Amino acid sequence: QIIFIGLIEGLSIGLLSLGIVLIYRTSRVINFAVGSIGALAATMLALLVSNYGWNYWFALAAALTTGIAFAALVELTVITRLFTAPRVILLVATIGIAQLADLFRNALPDLGIQLGARYPLPFSGEWTVAGVRITSAEIIVLVAVPVIATGVSLLLGRTRVGKTVQAAASNADKARLSGINPKLVSTFVWTLSGLLAALTTVMLAGTK
Repeated sequence: QIIFIGLIEGLSIGLLSLGIVLIYRTSRVINFAVGSIGALAATMLALLVSNYGWNYWFALAAALTTGIAFAALVELTVITRLFTAPRVILLVATIGIAQLADLFRNALPDLGIQLGARYPLPFSGEWTVAGVRITSAEIIVLVAVPVIATGVSLLLGRTRVGKTVQAAASNADKARLSGINPKLVSTFVWTLSGLLAALTTVMLAGTK
């Protein structure tokens, strides 16, 4: 059981770290805001379902949109302005972005969740396989994480967008000479990172 729980935690954190690695490869900055952006999205889903009675899938779409929009907005308003600044300044900026995301999350209405209630899930259930207890939230992680990771891998390795990201990450100056705008690449990567953060945190919250 402990090994299985470690597998679930490892898959979730691995997907979250994928967004961190993407930003680091393109800008050489460690993004400390990934977890806070994901937490904002996960709280939004719980709020919409528990307080306002939204359908889970509509609430999930709104939560993912929150993660994407917040990441894109801070990239366009903060990161772009500091694009040529020393990397340590950008690193500190990500800490400020994390605090901003936490501020927005704390400003949301209190969750109307009854004591003992679980985080919203699309389906619920619990099974025992070979002595290992498996919940519906853990099944979601087992299925979704490999699918999402494979999709990101294909996007970055097999598409024109992915090759553009690779070119900007390997040599920004040469990429500019080829007509690639590294700032647009940065916006795309931050947006993708926001989506991954939201997906990961929503799935991870369901396992708690």
